Amino acid sequence: MADQSIQAGFDEPIETPHPRTYRLLLPCVLGLACAAGIPSGDGPDPVPKPSEVRSQTRFQACGDGTVADLRHGLLWEQKRGEPGGEVFCGWVPGGCPDPHGVDQRYTWAGSKADRNPEKSGAHGDFLATLNGHQDLPCFADHCDWRLPTVSEWKTILVGPDAGTGQEKVCVSVPCIDAGFPDGGRTSAGGYWSQTRSSHLRRARRFADFSNGRIPMVFQMTTLYVRAVRSGNCQR
Repeated sequence: MADQSIQAGFDEPIETPHPRTYRLLLPCVLGLACAAGIPSGDGPDPVPKPSEVRSQTRFQACGDGTVADLRHGLLWEQKRGEPGGEVFCGWVPGGCPDPHGVDQRYTWAGSKADRNPEKSGAHGDFLATLNGHQDLPCFADHCDWRLPTVSEWKTILVGPDAGTGQEKVCVSVPCIDAGFPDGGRTSAGGYWSQTRSSHLRRARRFADFSNGRIPMVFQMTTLYVRAVRSGNCQR
């Protein structure tokens, strides 16, 4: 079944350039250069882009390590640390100690190359930890965390494969919505989705925040992860 982007439900307002005040410099005197039509600098402040205003009112940081998307009814996990490295959690004995680390990568469901195949991967390690595996407390008091679908990734992605209402050109990486509070802690790379490939049995789709695309990859590959659930800051 083809992936369907979530409809944002708003019309794109038309952006008009703000006026500027111009002045003419005096004619050249004593060899000084002269020019005309140079901005005086006393015009109004630049008006924020409509997309920036929408993003700022759309996302809410809940204060417990989560971000609510008020438009789509989604609650996203926030990441910790600074991007720029790679930690392969399947190779760490016992798995990665902090599931919210921004640089941590997982296979889809563990592999024989992992030290603990049955307790590794995006499901056996990452999601199991967030959902209270082995009597651990559930993350942010919720035990229904999952990997996003492709349609859900498209709601915060910026680039050619972004959803309706999102910017279609990524001008700086990571290619994530400018209003997302966690944007600075997103790695410029691929993030697992739960959506299967329609062409290959052991492949999944993923969101690539280095270019705004949603390609596919085999499940044995290691990618970054971010959890999501339906809800908001109150539920």
